[in-house]
Amino acid sequence: MRWWALVAKEVQQHGAAVLGALVLLASVQVVAWGISLFENQLTLMNTVFELAVFPLPVFVFFLAGRLVVHDHARGTHEFLVALPIAPAHRVLARFGLGLAVVLAAGLASLVVTALLASRREGLPAAWLLQLFAQQMLHLWGWFGVAFGVAHFGRYRWLVWWTLMVAAVAYGTHAPDGPPVWWVGMMAESVDATRLHAPWAAVLPVVMWGAAGLGLSLLLSMWRGGMLLEDWFRPVTAYQRATLLGAGVAVMIGFDALDPLAPAGRNTWAELPAIPAERADLRVAGSADGPLGKLGVAVAAELDALGAEVGVERWPPIVLVRDRRPVGRPPVRPAPPDDDELARVVRVDLSAPHGDLVRRVVREALLHRLGDLAVWDDETRWVLDGAAPWWVEGDTTSLEVLAARHEGNAEGALSDWLVTSADLGPDVAPAVAWAGLVALEASAGRDAVLQLLREVLAFESATPIDGMRLRWMTRDGWVIRATGAPASWVDGWSERLGGGADALPEATVAAEGGQLVARWSADGRSPTAVEWAVLDSSLLRPAPGLPTEIVPIESSRRQVALPGDTHGRVVVRVVAWDATVGALVTGPWVGPP
Repeated sequence: MRWWALVAKEVQQHGAAVLGALVLLASVQVVAWGISLFENQLTLMNTVFELAVFPLPVFVFFLAGRLVVHDHARGTHEFLVALPIAPAHRVLARFGLGLAVVLAAGLASLVVTALLASRREGLPAAWLLQLFAQQMLHLWGWFGVAFGVAHFGRYRWLVWWTLMVAAVAYGTHAPDGPPVWWVGMMAESVDATRLHAPWAAVLPVVMWGAAGLGLSLLLSMWRGGMLLEDWFRPVTAYQRATLLGAGVAVMIGFDALDPLAPAGRNTWAELPAIPAERADLRVAGSADGPLGKLGVAVAAELDALGAEVGVERWPPIVLVRDRRPVGRPPVRPAPPDDDELARVVRVDLSAPHGDLVRRVVREALLHRLGDLAVWDDETRWVLDGAAPWWVEGDTTSLEVLAARHEGNAEGALSDWLVTSADLGPDVAPAVAWAGLVALEASAGRDAVLQLLREVLAFESATPIDGMRLRWMTRDGWVIRATGAPASWVDGWSERLGGGADALPEATVAAEGGQLVARWSADGRSPTAVEWAVLDSSLLRPAPGLPTEIVPIESSRRQVALPGDTHGRVVVRVVAWDATVGALVTGPWVGPP
């Protein structure tokens, strides 16, 4: 009877506040669903992880504070102490009720999300059971720790600060060490845990939760709860200053251990730098090796180009040696890291040296304007063509590649993003190069340099700067910037449309619960199929869109794609043209 009385007391005292928090948590879940569906993410089940990483722990903090701190701050605890109820019973009733609410919230998130996701994707029962176990253990660990730390009264924030600093220090000293914290069950993405379940983190999570419960019982029963009564008394100014000093001392103490760790081993600034006046190039390897020699050549080109167009300092570029996968160019940027200012460029050194220099210089030019160069059609074609135009070398392959575009220059200028996405990563720069060559033939070399000054000397620090660039590059901006005659575009068109062997056009359709791409035997045989899922903001694929590559044998005429049959999937075939050392692509095609 006492148990039910304790539970009823907690529900009556905290029920309204907790219910409001649950409504807010549910609204966060609905927003997460909307974002996931809008961005066409791989699986809707990722929202379960997103809720468990931040919103649910915040709810756990709130609930533990209501059950423990609120009772002591409002005097409810003193009333309960006077009753013939054992301290262990009070702790277990609060802990059991709070844990039940937290687990029910997590289970509701998992079940409802799975019901929604099952309408658009396959959900194996074994994987759902794995997610259930992961989330329940994750919430057990979080609530156990939060409930235990809440019993420290005025010292609870110092304990949280110490745990946070210790977690950062452990990640610095042992980045590849075993999981030791209570967040290990949800530390990886949903895609990673689907391939490799994090069962190694079960023991630490269970131990953290049990330690929190055990600590709560110990503090509540220690000499009748004398420690709790003292720790929850109103804090004085002296005690507040002491706690603040203790927090600073904890941080300084852990910082003092930093020299013992491999400092900066994952930071690009610690890599060997290539001596240069204006370029900032670093290589993930020896400066005297092949990657370093490539960096020296690129730095020389960037220094010379910067002196011509007025760029005092180029943004940092990091060269990393990498093997070119099938269907990918020999130079490609790694996925951007929000915490780094450098553009990491993967380089396959088996490609010709001159071709690599041009490609890396192009990445440096695109990095100069950052994301602004991606959305501005007029600017992007200049940056795409500048590197092959500036770096001297054999132009035969560029002419052959430019001739693959059978459209006219006016169409390319009006919507360069669509044109370059259709042409692919190798043909598009060649077509842009043909435009700069035509401009040079019509108005001279200084006209091209002036065009590059207009673009590369532009500083894009604010959204207003982006609007100014858009205004600057409105129709006819090349003629206004360079003084070239309008006929220069005709010269560009003359260099296009040579009628090279085309790749077949693919088709994609849902068959038997999966996506199947097919293509004919006419034309050049493809070596890979490239596919992507478009979100609702894109009408067609754009440069930089994350895509997947599926290698195929030359004799195959169809391939099954691991995509959602309800998504906006587009595909194209890709082939490596050994005669010009470049990738050629077919047109993007979507489902009927």
